[in-house]
Amino acid sequence: MIYADLNLFRGIEIGMINFLYFSFQSTMNSRKTLVSIRRYFRNFWNQTDITAIILFISGMIMGNIQSESIYVAGRIFFALSIMIFYFRILQLFVISKTLGPKVIMVYKMVFS
Repeated sequence: MIYADLNLFRGIEIGMINFLYFSFQSTMNSRKTLVSIRRYFRNFWNQTDITAIILFISGMIMGNIQSESIYVAGRIFFALSIMIFYFRILQLFVISKTLGPKVIMVYKMVFS
């Protein structure tokens, strides 16, 4: 026969000190989380990634709506998100030793 005591916390009272300790720990963790989120959004490329993701999701939602004007706006959001994703990929290639000079050369040929 397996015995299980379902009243494990019987007779244990959470005092004010424990409550204050747990509340302090939760506020400290939330402050650390807020600091890390702020640090994440200070980087320009992280901001562009989030912008591209938001544009992509909103374009996907707007593309499923039957109204013609909202559908066109959704396609524009798709185009903007793809453009931002392409810029991000090109920025990653510029760091590469083998592809970086080629990307810079193509950029100069296109925009000159």
